[in-house]
Amino acid sequence: MTKELKIMFGIAIVVIAGAVLLFLKGNPPAHVPLADAGRLVRDDSDMTGSKDAKVTLVEFGDYECPFCGALNPVIEKLLADYKDNKDFNYVFRNFPLAQHQYAKLAAEAAEAAGAQGKFWDMHNKIFDNQNSWTGNSQPLDIFTSFAQILGLDINKFKDAVQNNQAQDKITEDLDDGNALGVNATPTLYLNGKQESATDYDNLKKDIDAALKQ
Repeated sequence: MTKELKIMFGIAIVVIAGAVLLFLKGNPPAHVPLADAGRLVRDDSDMTGSKDAKVTLVEFGDYECPFCGALNPVIEKLLADYKDNKDFNYVFRNFPLAQHQYAKLAAEAAEAAGAQGKFWDMHNKIFDNQNSWTGNSQPLDIFTSFAQILGLDINKFKDAVQNNQAQDKITEDLDDGNALGVNATPTLYLNGKQESATDYDNLKKDIDAALKQ
């Protein structure tokens, strides 16, 4: 390549780069739409606060997912931080993945406890003791032991789990997640926007910023 061609080639690159920058400046990236609120939270969704709270953090989670298990202590700490803040609401939606053998059973156990007013207690026990039941051939026995510790009516609990009484709710959660494009767990939404942070500091920073808006 001659010296003149090199110069012309360089000038062409600069011109093209400038044109691209001008185009981007005049045509900023399209705004990412918020997720459908009706798909994020249902009236019967498991939530810690009000559906109409100023700030809502939604998790689509799987009880057998190790990443959801790792996230749960972070969520517990955040819930302790905002327990007296009526402007904050955390929502857990069941999204048992097909590759996790006992994820749906665990969701049934959590919802069965919820029918007796102890959803969050069972939710945390299932996550906090994830390693004790994911590799066990009789996970229902372990869930039943949790129910005994929580003081639940064991017969009602086992009947609810074994008869899949929460099937419709779990299916609705799955359908909503699929409609939103959820394909992995945990998937978080903060006020309708998909949230990338899963560590305590950054999640709290984002929640605090949303509360101040």
